[in-house]
Amino acid sequence: MNQVMRLLFGWSLILTILFSSVRIVAFDASFYAQFYEKTKLADELGVSNQDLNKSMAMMLDYITGKRSNMDGTMVRDGHVVQIYNAKEKAHMKDVRQLYQNAMLALKICVGILIAVPCLFYIRERTMKKVIANCCVGFFQSLLCFGVFLLVIGFWALTDFTDFWIKFHELFFTNDLWLLDPRTDFMIEICPEALFSSLILRIVVVMLAGFVPCALFSIWYMKRKAPIGYSL
Repeated sequence: MNQVMRLLFGWSLILTILFSSVRIVAFDASFYAQFYEKTKLADELGVSNQDLNKSMAMMLDYITGKRSNMDGTMVRDGHVVQIYNAKEKAHMKDVRQLYQNAMLALKICVGILIAVPCLFYIRERTMKKVIANCCVGFFQSLLCFGVFLLVIGFWALTDFTDFWIKFHELFFTNDLWLLDPRTDFMIEICPEALFSSLILRIVVVMLAGFVPCALFSIWYMKRKAPIGYSL
């Protein structure tokens, strides 16, 4: 039973860091603004920087529920046009649902992170054993996740396009994500280079969460854990 609770805590902490990292990075408007400025994408697309940033902000706000629709106009090549078409809006509805599911999972994980130590304390009656159990669970889970992350990372680095296609096929049951740059503005403002940079930043933020937790776990198990508790 203790091992199940350990792994439950460990994987919940990993997923909490993962989902939080995605939330922090993916919805940072300054990241997109800097990317657009660096790549001069507005000039390439025939829109102003203001309209380009507005278009991305509209998308992000819709995903997070800050706005109820993606209706809006911009000036492109001297003409006032709708920013997003029906297909793009339908796809973002799916993305919004995926985000909501992820945030629900995050809340559940946080609940587990609170509940498991409490259950350990009821069983063990000492904080040293509670912390030791949690550290062991996290470290064991992190080793498994680390292998998974290495495989995914190698895949993305060697063939990001294939990785990105398989990602969409896994999480979406329709083909609305197959956008056409000739007709869909969304794919033009979200080029592959943007997503690869985004994922790299997410990994960096994740590591900033994982490394301190892993170092603390190792230190605690070596120096502070009661006899009988080891990694």
